[in-house]
Amino acid sequence: RFDQAASLLTDPVVLRALRFTLLHAALSTLISIGLAIPVLIALRQTKSVWILQFVRMLFSLPLVLPQIVAALAIVVVFGQNGWFAAVADALQVSWPSIYGIVGILLAHVFFNMPLAVRIFDQALQSMPPEYDKIAEQLGLKGFRRFLLVEGVVIRNNIGGVANLIFLLCATSFTI
Repeated sequence: RFDQAASLLTDPVVLRALRFTLLHAALSTLISIGLAIPVLIALRQTKSVWILQFVRMLFSLPLVLPQIVAALAIVVVFGQNGWFAAVADALQVSWPSIYGIVGILLAHVFFNMPLAVRIFDQALQSMPPEYDKIAEQLGLKGFRRFLLVEGVVIRNNIGGVANLIFLLCATSFTI
């Protein structure tokens, strides 16, 4: 049995599939977290309770939406006959095919960027109130405040979030 497992791990087809899986999981993780942080910054700057509640509700949608429904929606919007392809044709610009790594990345980012925003947002909401008081006393505002106060909380959670997203991407066979 050990010989069978060893031969399976040296099979070029298996190695190619493993490399592809690890590549798309790593790229999806980087893109999801890379987009989640600016969205989080924008959310933290928003003072409207209505907008915050709406975005949080909207970001809950990927958690309950079946993956096949999201995949079909991505095909409708980004596919060869999709909305973006029609605009690209009208502008005489080439549009990449989503039947490969581009489509996988789109689907993973659709599911995982909102998840990352929700986790980071939850971590920031559980931040001790003293952090806000100290930031006020030091006169920290805007991006500088985010970088020095909230950025520390995000950095403390980024490893766990990245690990979770990577594992979700590596095991998502539906997409």
